[in-house]
Amino acid sequence: MKRTSMVGLAVGVLVAVPLTACGGGTRESGDQGGAKAPGKAAAKPWSEGRLKKAALREGSTAGGYIVSLPVSEEPSYDDLGYTASKRVCQPLVSLAEGATETDPVATVNRAADPFESDSGPKLTAPSVDIQLRSYRGGDAETVMQALRDATDACGDGFTEDRTLSSAPVRSVEEIDGPRVAEEADESVSVRLRVEDVKDEDIVFTEYLTVVRVGTQTASFRLESLDQKDHGPLPAALVQAQVANLT
Repeated sequence: MKRTSMVGLAVGVLVAVPLTACGGGTRESGDQGGAKAPGKAAAKPWSEGRLKKAALREGSTAGGYIVSLPVSEEPSYDDLGYTASKRVCQPLVSLAEGATETDPVATVNRAADPFESDSGPKLTAPSVDIQLRSYRGGDAETVMQALRDATDACGDGFTEDRTLSSAPVRSVEEIDGPRVAEEADESVSVRLRVEDVKDEDIVFTEYLTVVRVGTQTASFRLESLDQKDHGPLPAALVQAQVANLT
């Protein structure tokens, strides 16, 4: 994952997207409520073991990216403990325990980097952090609503407080997310613009998409060590992972 080694981070824009038969689209294209009727949300949350079975396999490829297990010596994205200066913006920073009113029952992490057959992934190439989470009852829907609230409240930016520094998030912008299977219930996609922690003239771009399928969510965060806009998220990678949850 890039965030643990980045001097600055792009914080992206978040989109709350009610899914159509193909998924995707903005809130204007569907019901403002953003979610389907509870239905699957009443199902039993998946265990960590079941989430691991649904996670993309190490070495599998999709959308030009190759999947790997998180680097053992680096903390997971949730373990970094970054916080938003505005409480309502916290879901844009992390959905770890305590980020919203509901905590996940289980979490499984994966990473994905551009597939380079000759030299392997490059240091400055974009990377995607993938996190699968399961929730009790309607908690997953509550999390999605918290993401929508953050999108609406934090469009003009906020500050991401880190262990030894702070990163100004200049903007949070609602965007169209990758199209996913009709079995998915709802999704949220955003693009974030984040200043380098040492140089305000350096701005990074980050993309975040979260998809809910019943009591499970899959989040995808694309970031890079350079200032190039590498978005949007690779649709085939998102589609492949979400398909395993349906």
